[in-house]
Amino acid sequence: MHQVYTPADKTIVLDHELMSQSMAKTYKENAMRITMSGWMRRLWTLQGGVLAQNLYFKFSDVLVEMEELEADFPVENSSLESSVPEAARVYYRGPLRLEKAVTENRKELLASIWRAAQGRRTSHRSDETIAFATLLKIDPERLLQLQYKAKKDSPDEARQMQQLFMSLVDLGGIPPGMIFLPGLKLP
Repeated sequence: MHQVYTPADKTIVLDHELMSQSMAKTYKENAMRITMSGWMRRLWTLQGGVLAQNLYFKFSDVLVEMEELEADFPVENSSLESSVPEAARVYYRGPLRLEKAVTENRKELLASIWRAAQGRRTSHRSDETIAFATLLKIDPERLLQLQYKAKKDSPDEARQMQQLFMSLVDLGGIPPGMIFLPGLKLP
């Protein structure tokens, strides 16, 4: 996936929910439509958003670049009027446009990817580590080997996650704050 999205000049989001609606006149409404779309709930699509050189969203009436949508962000927004534009921007734009400084520091990148993945799912839980590896620029070969060696009806997700963390250790370490994140812990 990394090899597909990184060199691509344009990545187009074709989400059924977005394509069934015309583009709204306000930043707030467009940002919320994207934030609530099925595309934002799938882990695999995060790769397309993060790795895209130029990200486009297809609405029923127009194909619009993310940067063009962002140009409509209300600079003079009053938080008393509505906090929705800011919240939507943090939720959908932040993870999709990780700052260059963050992507150069693997520990900060891991924290950013972890936050961006919250609320996103895959059809098969064992695919989560593969998606994370791609986003973290880790060769997923070992993870794929573990996935294929495991029984098809009961993949060893804990072992895959352990291998992902070991890959991170080999590449410079894991942020210490990871132990405080909510969720299941490895033994």
